[in-house]
Amino acid sequence: MKLIAIILSLLFIISANLIGQKHDYNWLFIEDYYPDNGLGEAALINFNTIPPTISAPDNVLITAWTSVAQMSNTNGELIFFTNCCEIHDASFQLMENGHDINPGPVHQQDCFYPQISPGYSAGPQSCMAVPMPGSDRYYYLFHIAKEFPPNSNIPRSCVLYFTKIDMQQNGGLGAVIEKNVPLFDYCLEMVPIANLTAVRHANGSDWWIISPFLYGNGYHKVLLTDTGIVSVTEQYIGQDRTGVFFSQITFSPDGTLFAHCTNDLGLQLYDFDRASGTFGNPRFFPIEPDAGTQAGAGFSPSGRFLYACYNWVLYQYDLWAQDVAASRILVAEYDGYADPIPTHFYMMQLGPDCKLYMFCSSCTTIHVIREPDLPGLACEVVQNDIQLPWGMRGGGAPTFPNYRLGAIGEPVISCGPISGTATPPPVEAGLHLYPNPAGIAITVEWEGAPVSAGMITVRNSMGKEVLQAPAAFFSGRTELRINTLPPGWYSLYVQAGAERRVARLVVQR
Repeated sequence: MKLIAIILSLLFIISANLIGQKHDYNWLFIEDYYPDNGLGEAALINFNTIPPTISAPDNVLITAWTSVAQMSNTNGELIFFTNCCEIHDASFQLMENGHDINPGPVHQQDCFYPQISPGYSAGPQSCMAVPMPGSDRYYYLFHIAKEFPPNSNIPRSCVLYFTKIDMQQNGGLGAVIEKNVPLFDYCLEMVPIANLTAVRHANGSDWWIISPFLYGNGYHKVLLTDTGIVSVTEQYIGQDRTGVFFSQITFSPDGTLFAHCTNDLGLQLYDFDRASGTFGNPRFFPIEPDAGTQAGAGFSPSGRFLYACYNWVLYQYDLWAQDVAASRILVAEYDGYADPIPTHFYMMQLGPDCKLYMFCSSCTTIHVIREPDLPGLACEVVQNDIQLPWGMRGGGAPTFPNYRLGAIGEPVISCGPISGTATPPPVEAGLHLYPNPAGIAITVEWEGAPVSAGMITVRNSMGKEVLQAPAAFFSGRTELRINTLPPGWYSLYVQAGAERRVARLVVQR
């Protein structure tokens, strides 16, 4: 018993440390800046409160286009942000040595015209920040840059840089200590690249940075460790892409699946080995040829459901189904709203509050999938659910990796709890779990259960069955002991006769 208590305590400490990784708790949307009066137009969503707080800071002294990134510390405090022309600190001033990010002719065009910076234009997901493994002091900013091909005035994204930031400089405001260090450069060959995302290594500390070629089926893989960049490799797998610009790449919360959604092909899904950094088992889910010009993808907190959007349609795939392609269901169609630009469906980001947020291009509203771990229309898509005081330019919305992902074998935490208190997860109609979160036992109540006897199955965030127990619904209620489950998020299935219900359970001690 003493050994079990020690193990449970260690699991709780690991879970608490992962929950404390609040690097994605501030989302900054930048629209404009007026140097004549020193005022900026921006919107900030702060996830340190329930519900998130929306504000309009007027001291953001840059304008952003498609290339944006930002970072909060482990306590959820905004520490820096960038439009990939320059980096600003928590005081909303230019960080020391934070100028001239992505140097070259395109920088001169995008960052000094006409008198203020309209922001860099390498495309959505072209700029991303992660903490250096094993450190709360250093951060790496990865950013894609563009160059002009010979005899052309249309630049191409062709080089990946990193910039290193030391947050202990200047009284905690930080300073750039390495800048524009190239990781790979295809500008001479003019081979374009697109998108950035990241996932924790199997050790729970290092990072894999992923960036695909725009054309073909190649992917770059950069390994960042506590000693710095240790490898840059390539892998070729899956369907060839034709070079359509509007796309999104993302990992499942547990890092075992990788989705690449493009408006020319549709949805590609791969297995990913977090230890070796290898993609495998490619699957392809094509989209209709008239799907539109924008595409995005996002996973539910448990990783069971994958969402793919194309301009005016949003689909849900059940990755636990025997036939994933056949599980596709249309969960939303664009409702025609414009503000004044049509609020088409575009990129997605899982929030710290376990909701899935869907952005549009150059607009002031955000669509929200409120219950992304529920099947079909129960996922509750609310279009234009959030009204921002200012908008985002060209799809310049923040995207973040899962900073809370630990080593293989540790609890998978993709979101929540917020401010130390877990938000009660969603349940299907008629099914109630209480208390939730819980640590020892829960009561499962099914209003109108078709029979008095049934079966309860609990699966972890990777879909593995971890608990099964018979259920006797006396007066519609039964008790389930969960004291053997480590802290984390779970899906609880209740089967009674021919009917089944599902709910999300939080184990917390």
